[in-house]
Amino acid sequence: MSERLEPGKVSGQQFDLLLAGTSIRGERVIAALRDHLVGGLSQTEAWEKHGVNKSQFSRRLDVIKKESLRAEQLAPFYSSSQDESSMFGLLKQVYPHVCWRRDAQNLDDPYERREAERLQVQIDQIEEALGLI
Repeated sequence: MSERLEPGKVSGQQFDLLLAGTSIRGERVIAALRDHLVGGLSQTEAWEKHGVNKSQFSRRLDVIKKESLRAEQLAPFYSSSQDESSMFGLLKQVYPHVCWRRDAQNLDDPYERREAERLQVQIDQIEEALGLI
C-alpha cells in the first residue's frame, strides 16, 4: 500500500479529490480521515476524537490509500507530453480567438453579455498564464 499520503502533508483539495473517488460517505469517518491526513493527527487521536471504530477507520484509510495509488498510476496518462513552452504556444494560439469571440458579442443581449463576461474571465486566465498581466 502506498505510504505517500503522509499525515499532515495532504492538502484539503487532494483529500477531497481522493475521497470523491471512493464510496466513503460517513461524516464522522470522513472528519476523522481528514483530521489524520490533512490535519496531522495520529490515527488513534483521529478515530477517538470523532468516535469512529478503529477497524472502520483503518478500512476506510486503506480505501483512500488505494485511491491515491490508483491516481498515481493514472497520472502519467494525463500528464502532458508537451513541455511548458508548447503549452504557452497553445495558449497564444487560443488567445486571439477567445478575444474575438468576446468582442463579437451583442452586449444588448443579456445572454451574450454574460457570455462575454465568461470569456473575459478566460482571457484574464490566459493573460496571467502568459505573463501578460
